[in-house]
Amino acid sequence: GGYYNPSNSGGSNNQSNSNTNPSHNHPYHAAHDQSIIGNNAPWEEDEATRRRREEEEAEDLLIHQREELEVAEEAKSLQGCVITTTPAGRLAAFYYLKHATMGLFRNALGPGMKPYSLLAVLCRSSEFAEVPVRHNEDLMNAELAPQARFELCGPFSSPHAKAHLLVQSHLGRVPLPITDYVTDTRTVLDNGARLMQAVVDYCAEQGWLDSTLAAASLVQAVTQAVWPDVSGRGLAILPCVRGSKDMDRLNECFGVKGLADMTRLVLQQAQRGEG
Repeated sequence: GGYYNPSNSGGSNNQSNSNTNPSHNHPYHAAHDQSIIGNNAPWEEDEATRRRREEEEAEDLLIHQREELEVAEEAKSLQGCVITTTPAGRLAAFYYLKHATMGLFRNALGPGMKPYSLLAVLCRSSEFAEVPVRHNEDLMNAELAPQARFELCGPFSSPHAKAHLLVQSHLGRVPLPITDYVTDTRTVLDNGARLMQAVVDYCAEQGWLDSTLAAASLVQAVTQAVWPDVSGRGLAILPCVRGSKDMDRLNECFGVKGLADMTRLVLQQAQRGEG
């Protein structure tokens, strides 16, 4: 059959021996035959390459050991030391603010600031760097900018300038051109709430009374969607009041200048109705 029989003789024996030679009947062994591929195999590493590789490995090991030694020396020098956080670091951790934002607060905030200057600083925060400015929205920003009371904190294509514009439009109750701007305004106001509160705490920590009160006034104004310097701005939260003209009419006709006057007027009318 197909098995080699050592008892066979003659030509059949010679043929069987030649067929059982692995270097002739198996392609794997043939591929590794030095007589076919020679002495310069592509996977073999010459002496110079091996020496260069060993030198690089030794250098990397030396650098790693040196770095570990430096870390150990620094740790040894810090033994017995007390590491504490700074007020700015605690605020950043509490309000989830980026370190770049705290650096901006340190450099841009100061005593005696007004709500509008605080708003410009807020809109330059790193948290507003990802406000989307879509295709041709820089043109829409340019068209909407004349309705803003204050100059924007950047070019029309800047996400910070768009955030500044959206907040001013919210305070002035300016109609927005597209629904994307309505969505972006919600995003900006959500981020701005914690940023404004962080400014209040930062200014209070620094002992800046005027800036602290201005930041608190800005928080109230954004919540009520009305400019901070509007007289009787508490009335602006009422659904029947749509602007300064309505507030002036309430003042002329009923002597109402704020929510306290409005509450008093409603109670008086209710008592007259009962009598």
